[in-house]
Amino acid sequence: MAISFVLLILMVWLAADQPPKPPTLVQKEKSKNLDKQSSFQDFLRTCKFLLKNANFLIVTIAGSIIYHVNTGQYTIMTQLMTKVLRGSNYDVDIMSSYSTTLMSAGGVIGSLVGGKIVNMSKRYKVQVIVMALLATLTSGLVLTAYHYNSYQAMFAMNVVFGFSTRSYTVSLIEILTQTTYPINESFVMTVFNATGCFVTIIVAELGRLVYNNSGGFWMLTFQTGFAFIGLLLTITISNSVQRFDAETMLRGDTQESREDTSLLHES
Repeated sequence: MAISFVLLILMVWLAADQPPKPPTLVQKEKSKNLDKQSSFQDFLRTCKFLLKNANFLIVTIAGSIIYHVNTGQYTIMTQLMTKVLRGSNYDVDIMSSYSTTLMSAGGVIGSLVGGKIVNMSKRYKVQVIVMALLATLTSGLVLTAYHYNSYQAMFAMNVVFGFSTRSYTVSLIEILTQTTYPINESFVMTVFNATGCFVTIIVAELGRLVYNNSGGFWMLTFQTGFAFIGLLLTITISNSVQRFDAETMLRGDTQESREDTSLLHES
């Protein structure tokens, strides 16, 4: 909590509301409409548009499933380690914390590497499919490691699992901003998170029932199965790049270059 508070203070102190200049031409165009007042009817109309958008719903469901599989892996790790380390001299709580820490470290690397790759390649759908496939495979390998009581393999697979799920999330968010353009990104993410909560609650409750009635092995099987469902849904996501298309139209023949700008206050 202390670390989070320090980070909050630093963000409030150092971060600006917006960069000195819009990083893209489409963002520059959208900023012209920020001062326009929107009514409650506009709000409802936009919500309705998003909730009737098949691609938005697919992205929301797929993203929520992968998110749950990720958080589910965290929450049951102590119970899994209890079985895997039975008869050993290792402390279950310490070993499970090591495992979740390694998963988090993999997630940090996945976010950074995934963001860099997707920014360079712009191949969003390819990246989410690859990462969803990797998450499904590693979830299955964690299940296998659990079955054979190999905590070393569980540690290794959890790192890759954390990497793949966080890299998946980075690309998925970019897909949302591409396919829902020109709707405000903050609004899209708000509806995405709110809608996704319902999916996550349903999947989490099903997982709880499986774990309480059948134990860790079948819970991991449930996790792997839902990761596979998330993969199948991911494959059906639209490859539309509406924001890039708009950027190309705005550039015209000028080929104006835009530089990334910092959100930190200039000294």
